[in-house]
Amino acid sequence: MKHLARYIHTHPQVVWIFEQQDWVDEFTIITDADWATDADTRRSVDCVHIFLGGHLLETSTSTQHFIALSTAESEFYGIIRGAACGLQLRELLMEMGLKMKVRVRTDSSAAKGVVKRSGSGKMKHMAAKHLWIQEVVRQGIVDVTTIDTLHNTADLGTKYHPERRLQELLQMMPVAIGFDLVPGTVRKGLFLASLLNGVNAAKGQREEGTNYEKMNVYVMSFVTVAFVIAVIVMYVTPFKPTTRAVGVQASLDEELAISMQMLTVAELKRLCVRQRVQP
Repeated sequence: MKHLARYIHTHPQVVWIFEQQDWVDEFTIITDADWATDADTRRSVDCVHIFLGGHLLETSTSTQHFIALSTAESEFYGIIRGAACGLQLRELLMEMGLKMKVRVRTDSSAAKGVVKRSGSGKMKHMAAKHLWIQEVVRQGIVDVTTIDTLHNTADLGTKYHPERRLQELLQMMPVAIGFDLVPGTVRKGLFLASLLNGVNAAKGQREEGTNYEKMNVYVMSFVTVAFVIAVIVMYVTPFKPTTRAVGVQASLDEELAISMQMLTVAELKRLCVRQRVQP
């Protein structure tokens, strides 16, 4: 809890960056999976990132309901979930008169091979209900391609990463996490990040056949509506910091800059040792 509180204190703002781009007619779904992550159940975890051009629309991480017997099988289940999300968005926009393509990208050549062929092959234990992905790929509704692991942003949601790799993945998404990234929007970033986290949590808790399924549907609907209202209210009426708040922040930044300039290398090292961080 101490580490979590310290991280939130030093990184209070989350900004999803949407740069201006031309209209594209294709959803790009990037998927990744970590095999047998759960030490107790040996279930795998997969992550799905949905892009429209360079804009990140949604991220979600989920524990798979089936126990995969290999890395390829866990990646295959991740492709299925990503393709299902893409097809749902495609059907939604088709109702609005827009024709969209769906492209799923994975860093697993073995999982791609399972999707491209017919039948389960050597994976005899795999349920037939999962093979629908092969049919939509043959019909050209969904295109499955490979992506280099270094450029797979969904890798962020399946395993822990060093800080340098974490920053690289965030820049690719692109998402910025830090302090005072956009002046006057710290409260927006915190609140919207909490709502997005609530949406993903509500979606992740849904399990077929449980007594909590209806309750989770209501929770997800409520959080989604709250998120939409928050976006409208916060970005239509932007937060304007008061003169006192701006003055306090400016004075703090100035004092910090002066104090860091006055410290010698030896003093900086001693400070890092006291704070238990790497210089």
